[in-house]
Amino acid sequence: MDYLQFQSKTPREELELILSGRGDFPIIQQYLEPLIKNALQKKKFGFDDITRDRLYAEIIGDIPVAVEKFLSNKNPVDKNISFSTYFTWYIGQRINAELKKHSVWEKIRAALRGSWD
Repeated sequence: MDYLQFQSKTPREELELILSGRGDFPIIQQYLEPLIKNALQKKKFGFDDITRDRLYAEIIGDIPVAVEKFLSNKNPVDKNISFSTYFTWYIGQRINAELKKHSVWEKIRAALRGSWD
């Protein structure tokens, strides 16, 4: 995954993008792609390419749900909440779940190694 610079829009511009692309999620996906790729690119997570690609696909799959939930909030733009900021919660949830899964597997591996010593 290449590093891409995310150019955020104002909350109102994001809302207009969502409303104009509602049902056409590739427009929203294209806008969020740099944000998602940058979050997954972080070296500190240590994800291999397969894991990163899987997480990317899962996060992309979260877009329709996130759009619907975002729009169900009363006047998100009036509260100065941007969709991209809101969507980082979805990104974080996927990354955290993956990190927990890796942590559990590392503990299991360590326990199994210890039992063979």
